[in-house]
Amino acid sequence: MNEALGTLPLVAAREVRERLRSNGFWVSTWLSLAAVIVAVVLPSAHRNDQRVQRVGVVGTIDATTRSQLANLVGGDGAEARVVDLVNVDDARLSLRAHAVDVVVDGTRIITRTTIDIGARDATTTLALSAGRILATQAELDAAGLSAAQINKILGAADPVTYESVDGRLGGADRGSRRATAAIGVAMIVLLLTIYGNWMLNGVLEEKSSRVIELMIAAVSPSRLLRGKILGIGFVALLQGAVIAAAALGASAITSASSPVRGEHRLLIAIVGWFVIGYALYGAAFALVGALSRRHDEAQGMSLLVLAPLLATAAAIVPTLTGRPIDALTKVLSLVPLSAPIAMPARQAAGPVPAAQLTLAVAGVIVCAALLVVISGRAYRRSTQQRTSRSRRAPMVVPTWTVTPTPIETLPPPIDATPAATAITDE
Repeated sequence: MNEALGTLPLVAAREVRERLRSNGFWVSTWLSLAAVIVAVVLPSAHRNDQRVQRVGVVGTIDATTRSQLANLVGGDGAEARVVDLVNVDDARLSLRAHAVDVVVDGTRIITRTTIDIGARDATTTLALSAGRILATQAELDAAGLSAAQINKILGAADPVTYESVDGRLGGADRGSRRATAAIGVAMIVLLLTIYGNWMLNGVLEEKSSRVIELMIAAVSPSRLLRGKILGIGFVALLQGAVIAAAALGASAITSASSPVRGEHRLLIAIVGWFVIGYALYGAAFALVGALSRRHDEAQGMSLLVLAPLLATAAAIVPTLTGRPIDALTKVLSLVPLSAPIAMPARQAAGPVPAAQLTLAVAGVIVCAALLVVISGRAYRRSTQQRTSRSRRAPMVVPTWTVTPTPIETLPPPIDATPAATAITDE
């Protein structure tokens, strides 16, 4: 036990040093920071540019309808302003020139492009709201009511109250929570993919080199694998914390409509899901590396690990865009392989029962622990097979045969003595 506590931090520290020295870590960190900052700042800048929308009016309208059009609040909190236009031709020119966003001509609504009824953008919301006002006005006129009665009806305060089953009054704007969850889920998928492949490639590199034979002499393969998961997980958590801090800092200097502003609890929950999700998928990628013999085989098997991750991310898109939580999202939030992705979306859409939240967390932790044990045993078996093969293989030592040459065939010796030169006197 003491040996395990002593060697595990050493193995984890080795992985941390290797990952921090990697260029891939710094490139992914800077790209992720840039993506998060842009995702936080751009929506705020867009909302600031769309604070006022203009409703063009052709002809004359009564004061009540004009007041209702002026009080419209379109998408993203944009306020409407009424602009008088001369005729329909002037209205079309104003729409093409972006001088107005919507034109009211009697009971006709003219827009710049075809209205997508299912969209949630500011122009669509403004056009549909104006259409409902005109339809209500037309029905009241057809009912034969006097102008005073119509004004009284249209100007009446809203007597409707909204209450949920648990007794909570009023509505709730969860747009910021959904935006925060969308950014968080995207970062979870990205980081799990990056660090899962790091885990996979690290296991394959150690198996294909002779370094593992030296390392397992001091550390058991299963303990070595747990240290690798722990070290890479620490680097992943460090990168995730830096990205979350950047998101909070960017939201603090932008307007109050920033996506992640005020959603600190949800951010903490997303970080928690990332931690246990990494433990699960890191062990899964380690198992793929332990079972694979070649890189191409490992890449094919890694697609099976990424499949539930990507499929869950695609399935929760309707929930993140504001639609009610469906049965599929509820089921995915309780399944261990998909809970780290689906549960943040549920938490952003509304409160989750404590029993279901506890069940989801416990399921992910238990599955991660089982995968760590299974991957450790598979890694130990694969390294033992490699070590045994290398020990059984005979060492081939090259030999050279020297054949003596008979002395009779040797060339005569060369006389190195310089020839004497006779000098005579003439």
